[in-house]
Amino acid sequence: MKHETYKEKEVQIENTKEDFNYWLNRPYISRNTKLNLENADILIVPVEGIRDIEYPLFPVKTEEVFSYFRKNLDEKTTIDICIEEKDYKELALHYDLINIATFIVSSVALPIFINILSSYIDEKIKNVNDNDRAIRVKFIVQKKSGDSIKVSYEGKPEYFRDIIESIKEIKEE
Repeated sequence: MKHETYKEKEVQIENTKEDFNYWLNRPYISRNTKLNLENADILIVPVEGIRDIEYPLFPVKTEEVFSYFRKNLDEKTTIDICIEEKDYKELALHYDLINIATFIVSSVALPIFINILSSYIDEKIKNVNDNDRAIRVKFIVQKKSGDSIKVSYEGKPEYFRDIIESIKEIKEE
C-alpha cells in the first residue's frame, strides 16, 4: 500500500528564514545547549507543530541517522541534534515512508553532507524490495551570505541522487 502522499519524485527548493540562529534560539534550547551547538556544521532539527502536539519531535530512527553521520564525517565537520537530551522524542507515522530527519547545513559542509546522506539512503534501501517505499527528507542550507534555502524531497529513493548536482550548486551561489 502506497503512502497517501506518495510521489514518484518531488523536489521543492525555497528561501527560508530558518537559519542556524533561528534554530539555536528556539524556546526549548537552553543557553548551555545553545553554546554547545553554536559551532556545529550540521544540526538535526525537530519538526514543530505536528498535529496538535506542542513539543518538538523527530522522525523514528533519527538517532540512527545521527550515529551514521558521526561515524562517516571527517574530524573537521561536526553534527549535533538541536534539542535538550531530556526533551528528545520520536514519532512514527508510516511504514512505507522512510521519513529522514530535517537538517540545517552550512554551505561549506554541504558536499560532504550530501555524500553521507546519499550513502545512508542507499544503505536503507539496498535490502528493500518494496517498490512502494518512498523517502522524505528536508534540509536547510545556510549560505555564506547568510541567506538560507530549504530543500525538500519526497519520492522514490533511487531518484534522490538525480537531484544532487543541482543541490550542490547552492554552495556556489
